[in-house]
Amino acid sequence: MVNILWSMANEYLVKLSHLSDLIKLSRADGFVSPLETYYIDSVAEKLGVDPSDVDKLRKDELRVRFSPPRYEYEIIPQFHRMLGLIGADRMIYSAELNLCSELCLRMGLHPSAVKEAMDKMTVYPGACLPERVLNSIFKKYYN
Repeated sequence: MVNILWSMANEYLVKLSHLSDLIKLSRADGFVSPLETYYIDSVAEKLGVDPSDVDKLRKDELRVRFSPPRYEYEIIPQFHRMLGLIGADRMIYSAELNLCSELCLRMGLHPSAVKEAMDKMTVYPGACLPERVLNSIFKKYYN
C-alpha cells in the first residue's frame, strides 16, 4: 500500500514539475499571453492536476524540484507539449527555444533530435509539429 501511494505521489510530482517547466517556458519571452495560459491550463486538466496547484505554481507559492519522467516514451510527449506552448502565441523567441533545449537536455533527450524538431516546427501551420513527425525524428536518431 505504501509503494502504491508513493508511486501516485511521485507521478503527481512529475506532472507538477512538467507544468512548472511550461510556466517557466511561458515566461521566457517576458510576456505570458492568454493563449499560453489557456494552453497550460488545458495540459493541467488533461494530466489531472488540481487547478489550485497550477495557480500556486504560477504564484511561486508551490515549488517543485525538476522531476522528469523515467522513460523516454514519457518524455517525448512532454517535449511535444513544450513545442506546442512555444507556438501557442504564434511568436517564437530564442529565449523560449534556449530554455526548451536546456530542459530537454536535462531530461536526457537526444540533442540533435531536439534541434531538428525545433527547426521543423516553424514549417507547420501555427508552428504545431505533428506528433507523427516528432516521433519519426526521434526514431531516426535512435535507430
